[in-house]
Amino acid sequence: MRTLVKGMRVRAEWFEARPFDGVSLAGVQLKVAAKPKIVEGAVTHIRGNDPVAPTSVGVWIMTDAGEEVVIDARHIVDAEAPDDPE
Repeated sequence: MRTLVKGMRVRAEWFEARPFDGVSLAGVQLKVAAKPKIVEGAVTHIRGNDPVAPTSVGVWIMTDAGEEVVIDARHIVDAEAPDDPE
């Protein structure tokens, strides 16, 4: 992945677990219900948990709808350079 900077347009995808209200004994396997989450917008803030060797990095994204979302940097699947101001 390229270097991430403020102002970049990014797309992030991940699965969000949700309560599973049904029970299935077929195969007696643990089942997890999840729905895909997709967020697109501009990076407004980047913060790691350590300045030298971060183990997790949070990325604040301002969506086109005006909502600010905090995601893990590992969920970013696409990034575009910010537009150059003229």
